[in-house]
Amino acid sequence: MKVVVAAGGRFHALHLAHQLERLNVLHSLITHSYETKDRDYISRKKVRNYNSLMLLRKLYQKCRGGKFISESRWYMVADNLFDKYFQAQMKQLGEFDLLVGWSHYVLGAIPTAKKAGAKIAIECGSMHILEIDRIMRREYESVGIKYDAICQKNIDKILEEYDHADTIVVASSCSEKSFVEHGIPKEKIISVPYGTDFTRFLAERKRGSGKFVALFVGMVGLLKGVHYLIDAWKKLNLKNAELWFVGAIRPNVRAFIQQHLDVDGIKFLGSFSQEKLARIYQQASVFVFPSVSDGFGMVIAEAMASGLPVITTENTGACEILNDSEHGFILPIRDVDALAEKILWCYENREEAFQMGLAAQKHIQQFTWDVYGERIVEEYRKFLGWRESSANDDALHSTLL
Repeated sequence: MKVVVAAGGRFHALHLAHQLERLNVLHSLITHSYETKDRDYISRKKVRNYNSLMLLRKLYQKCRGGKFISESRWYMVADNLFDKYFQAQMKQLGEFDLLVGWSHYVLGAIPTAKKAGAKIAIECGSMHILEIDRIMRREYESVGIKYDAICQKNIDKILEEYDHADTIVVASSCSEKSFVEHGIPKEKIISVPYGTDFTRFLAERKRGSGKFVALFVGMVGLLKGVHYLIDAWKKLNLKNAELWFVGAIRPNVRAFIQQHLDVDGIKFLGSFSQEKLARIYQQASVFVFPSVSDGFGMVIAEAMASGLPVITTENTGACEILNDSEHGFILPIRDVDALAEKILWCYENREEAFQMGLAAQKHIQQFTWDVYGERIVEEYRKFLGWRESSANDDALHSTLL
């Protein structure tokens, strides 16, 4: 079995490619996100990198391109550029068995891949695109912010990819549910939770004394439910306590965030390197991630590896890696009262919350990228109907037993 991976961004594509190479089934990785630092992780000879698009993305971010072209339209343009690049690369790839392409990046290349006899797996790191659009419209309306709608052409493209795919790959039951609810047959879906590079976050947890810190990490925007977290925090009025937001603020919610800069205890800290982020986790008392739409919140795994109890929602993929009331709490989306109640519980029950964090840290260590790699390759083989008994297959099956 030989697999081509195509993704117009980093996502978890490099982790997937690394695992496929480790298990001797990677044909090629087509991306624009491969950097010098990645050469020890994935062999350069296996990679075709769209360097021009990488530079263009960096220029857009540095020059605040959103002032000239909306974010949704920019993504459509960039994604289509990658699709055309991939189409050109397809002519040089030779034979392979499976194309694993990230949603909204590979529509143009699908006919060529199918003509060559390959099967198509579409990777969807989030929910069904129509569900995402529905949720986003509701959130923006709820706070009175103009919705920078997902470009209809992009939605149509993604829906066409779903139709042409032989299988759709997701990472959680909440993502799978969204696809089934929008008409995708359950048997067309593969669900495997991602792994975690927890080593950089793993550290001996020490009991805090003094200030209570609730921590959010991620893009600060409405899809992550930050407005519900702010409302919950304002209800509590806790003494000697702070709520930290770590991550970039989405441009279209900056004005909304400005209204809460003077709320006592709330701090917007910006973005940090992974090394500094690990230290931030160590300073927190509880991790709160109230997202209304997340296929798999990888920051949840990072927080667990850091020894933090987690308060999150049913729309984050948390149920794949976290046991409710044992490692944290999984709540309904948009439930401000429930958020406030669980934050208050952690505030008033520091020792119980600390022990919950230790249990979470121990539990998450079984979710490695190697385990993910072995599971996803086994799913690919079952999907393709491969029954060969090569030495590599025997090694893989013995690992899974």
